[in-house]
Amino acid sequence: MRRYGHAGSVILLGGWLLMLPPSPNVGRDGKWTTPIGAEPVTEWEQYAAFDTAERCERGRLEVLQRAEAAAKKKPTVLHPGQTVTGVPVPPNTPAQDRALREVAHALAFFSRCVPAESVYPPHPTAPK
Repeated sequence: MRRYGHAGSVILLGGWLLMLPPSPNVGRDGKWTTPIGAEPVTEWEQYAAFDTAERCERGRLEVLQRAEAAAKKKPTVLHPGQTVTGVPVPPNTPAQDRALREVAHALAFFSRCVPAESVYPPHPTAPK
């Protein structure tokens, strides 16, 4: 394991990363304007890190199962006056809630396990 930048940046060399594609852009008509997974995996979000490919795949399946279960749940509505980061949030419409659950499921479906080196290539060490 190497540390780059500040103390919070840890890179697991030799491990496996569970990567989620970026959320798609959605036009005013509610349709996705960019395909999910079109960006290179180096631009995806690292969701978790694992020691082996097998553990990563198990983690990926768990994320997918949770997303599928959430997609089947009844929509949850924020209570009036409830806020996120201090800004009042109006409740989602049923269509908005369904769209959010569909995006979360799609991101989990297209998630992928990749070797850590494919996202964080090792830096050559300088000769002493």
